[in-house]
Amino acid sequence: MIIIALILILIPVALIIASIKSKGKARKILLSILIIIILIPVTFILLIKPAQQGKILPRWGKISFLFSEPKDLWYPLAEDLLDKNKKEYSFTFTHKYVGNHDIEILFSDKSMDVGRIDKNDIRLTVTFYESTKLLFSKATSYVSWFKGLRGNGFTYIRYSLPEDLPINKELNAKIEITGNVEKFINKYGSAKIIIKKGSDL
Repeated sequence: MIIIALILILIPVALIIASIKSKGKARKILLSILIIIILIPVTFILLIKPAQQGKILPRWGKISFLFSEPKDLWYPLAEDLLDKNKKEYSFTFTHKYVGNHDIEILFSDKSMDVGRIDKNDIRLTVTFYESTKLLFSKATSYVSWFKGLRGNGFTYIRYSLPEDLPINKELNAKIEITGNVEKFINKYGSAKIIIKKGSDL
């Protein structure tokens, strides 16, 4: 990483020295190359935030998360405790960033071995509305488990912005759960239902 940084610094420096020592056409060519080398990364840096927010170049926005991660990228957009007497959850929120988003069940017991849990005990369906207008609906088709510093759980639904939903607009989300929620909580303990940014890899 240090070597790459040194190369990126040395190339413009070498071009500056060469352009100072050169004359005529050669000097103009070297100066043009130097300007291009400096302008391209500066332009991409300036475009990061609007691209991540879906205002321009959403594909570039997704790639830029790999090296320029907003502080609030992984904060839940919506969450609620899983309730044994509740089969429907409603949330109102705004998506801030492009890319994949996940609807998850996150267990309170961080030591739980989610790889051994029957992840098909319950299923989820999400429906998004803008005011009363239906925009998008998706049901669980595949359940994946995750383990990490923030805890252990399952991802039940994945959707993507701006492909599936508009960004920077207040939306209403309704999540319906099918299956025996009470039995699920009794078996695995308390948990949260969460909507958050997911990985784009």
